[in-house]
Amino acid sequence: MHPRARAIESWIPLFLFVILFGVSMDYHMFVVSRIRAAHEAGLATAWALSAGIRAAAGVVTSTAAIMVAVFAVFATLSMQDFKQLGVGPAIAILLDATLIRVVLLPSAITLLGERNWYLPRWLAWLPGLSYPARPETPPARVGSPSVRLP
Repeated sequence: MHPRARAIESWIPLFLFVILFGVSMDYHMFVVSRIRAAHEAGLATAWALSAGIRAAAGVVTSTAAIMVAVFAVFATLSMQDFKQLGVGPAIAILLDATLIRVVLLPSAITLLGERNWYLPRWLAWLPGLSYPARPETPPARVGSPSVRLP
C-alpha cells in the first residue's frame, strides 16, 4: 500500500502558527517601518505608502522566494511530517508576501489615511515610541557619479 497522509500530525498546526506568525510580523514591521519613516520625512500617507512599499519590496520578495523554495524542498521528502512541514509554510509565506503585503496592507493604510499615525485618546497612557532619524548620508567623494561639478 502506498503511504498516504491520513491526518495532520498533532504538533504541525501549532508549530506552523509560531513560525508563520514570526515571519509575518517580521515582514509587517519591516514594511510598516519604511512607510512610517517616509511619512515622518514629510510625505503624505499615500506617497509614504508607495515609497515604503517600494523600499521594502525587494527584500520581502527575495526572502519570501528563498523561504518558499526551501520549504518546497521539504515537501519532496518521503516522511509525512516533512511533507506537511513543507507544504504549509510554503503556501502561507507565498500568500503572506503577495496577497497580504500587496493587497491587504496598502488597502488598510489607504482606508485609514492619516489616522494610521495617531493613537486614540484612550491609549494616551502608552509611552511614545519612536526611533532615531536616519543619519545624514555621508558626503560623496569627488569623482563619483553623484557629484556634479559646476
